[in-house]
Order: sequence, then C-alpha cells, then structure tokens
Amino acid sequence: MPDARCYVLGAGFSHVCGLPLAKNLTEVVLTDILNDQKAIRPDLWDAYRDFVCSLFPSCDCQARWPHIEDLISELDQVVESKRRPNIGVDGTAEHLKECLLKRLRTDLIREGLHAPEVEKKLVRDFTRQVIAENASVVSFNWDLLLENACAEVSRGCNYQTPSAGALLLTKLHGSLNLVRVSRADYADLASFVNIRNLEIEWESPCEVILRAIDPEDSANRTQHPFGENEQVFIQPAARKEYGHPWIEAQWRQAAHALSGAREIVVIGYSFPESDVRSYSLLRQSATCDVGGITRRLVVVDPCADEVASRISKQLSADIERISHGWTEWFQSDR
Repeated sequence: MPDARCYVLGAGFSHVCGLPLAKNLTEVVLTDILNDQKAIRPDLWDAYRDFVCSLFPSCDCQARWPHIEDLISELDQVVESKRRPNIGVDGTAEHLKECLLKRLRTDLIREGLHAPEVEKKLVRDFTRQVIAENASVVSFNWDLLLENACAEVSRGCNYQTPSAGALLLTKLHGSLNLVRVSRADYADLASFVNIRNLEIEWESPCEVILRAIDPEDSANRTQHPFGENEQVFIQPAARKEYGHPWIEAQWRQAAHALSGAREIVVIGYSFPESDVRSYSLLRQSATCDVGGITRRLVVVDPCADEVASRISKQLSADIERISHGWTEWFQSDR
C-alpha cells in the first residue's frame, strides 16, 4: 500500500517565515554584507559591487540585482578561467564568492530563528500533521525551519532512517546544520569542546558528516568553525555538484518516497527549467499510478498555473492547481 502523501517543498514554503526567495537572495545577502562593517571593508565592497555590475551590465546593485545562481556561476567561470579581474587592490572572485555563500548560510539560519511566532506555529502544526499522516517530506531548501519545529514539539527529525513519531525529511540540496570532515580531522576535533555539540549523521571509511544537535545553535557549531569545502551544501549555481555520497543517498531516498506516494503535494517549488535533475526525479518516480491507485499531484503556489505548466511539459499527469500560499491552503478544510 503506498504512503499517504509526499510533500515536496521549495523556497516558497519557507518564505512565509521571512526567508527570501531565490530571486531575492543576491539583494538580501549583498545588502546585509554592506550593512555589516565588520564583514568587509567599505572600499573593497565598492570594488566588488562595481565588479558585479561589470558582469551584469543591466544590474546596478541598488534597484536591480542578478539572480544568485547567475552570479555564483559567473564567479565560478572567472575562477576557472584564471582571469585576474580588476577588483581593487586585494579583491578576488574567490573571496567574493566565499563572502556571499557564508553570509547566505548565516542569514538563512538567523531569519529562520527570528520568524514571526504566528508563522512558526503554522510550521509546527504542519510538522505535527506530516508526522501524524506518516507522510514524508522532500525538500529543496537548505534552511532549518522543520528541524527547529521538530525540536519545539519534541519530535525527532531523521534524514535517513524512518522511525515512529519522527519526521522523515529528505534534503536534496544539503542542510545548514551539517558539515563533513575527514576521519583524521574528526579524530583531532574530538578533543575540542565544540565536538560535544555535534553528532555523527553519516560516516564512511574516509569521511564523517556531523550534525548540530541543537538546530538553533547551528551557526555556532557548523558555519563559523568549519571551512567552505566542509559544508554539506549544494551551492546555488547553474552547474550543481551532487556527487557526494550523502547527497546521492538523499536523491535515492526521494525517488523511493515519490514512487511510493499516493499523493504528491508540491509547495512553493517552482521547478525551474534549468533544474534538470528535479524533472528527472519526477519522470522516474512520479508515474501516473501506483499499486493500481491513481496518484494525485497537487501544486500549491500563488503561481500554480505556471508551475503546473512547466511540470506538464515533463510529466504526463493530471495536476490539481491551488493558486494560494501554502498557509491559506493548510488552514482550509482541504
């Protein structure tokens, strides 16, 4: 018998709690860096802003900003070409990218913690319902809203193994409470106080993935002490690097959840045409019927017609379209 539901979440789910949509990330992150005098020198910031504008002539970094995926992709190209652009005295494309990604992660953690209580309660209620339904969640989000909600309602949140009374959460693009270290580095870390607040999420003969025990403390435990290459975080770029074994296991888990679901509810994920792998996941897993039962596919999004139209180009299925924000839908009789 297929599971009752599988919820597929995108940035629109988290947006109700004040977290930015992908199209606004560059503005939010760069503005936040500008307002933080300790983050970057004013003269270097001016040089970086001019450099971004040179990459995107239609943007002025005041009223018009490039999409975060376009910006990171352009910076990657500059780095790979080994060009030395004129970015002030000591500015580099590598440093700008590092600043952007580090601030992006810390901003998302901070905004999730300071979300309005009304919206946080809705996330808690949603979490309780998913667990009560024995449903699963597949998320394209990095943030920790659901992890925080589980902690607040005293429920477990598992990324790999289902367990009674806990949320099974699959995170296809990584998570802000995870870091990866080599076995040798883990042995060295074990002597530090910081390690006491981390637990092993996954391990192989060569590597260990650590998870912050308290999701609210993730910025202190995983973002500041560890380097860019140690984050379990799929960077927002056109060319996404999914190769890590833990990430690949999450995609296999998502395929299993979708293929066994009687109803798939897509909330706040736009299925951008550039995200080839998400469409491949749908085509391979979300066939029109399962176990002789017709599967329902529901899109909950203010732009549901546009999202459903994109999905229909890739998947032959009847799609129920709910053109509301998810909180309005969730509080309705459904």
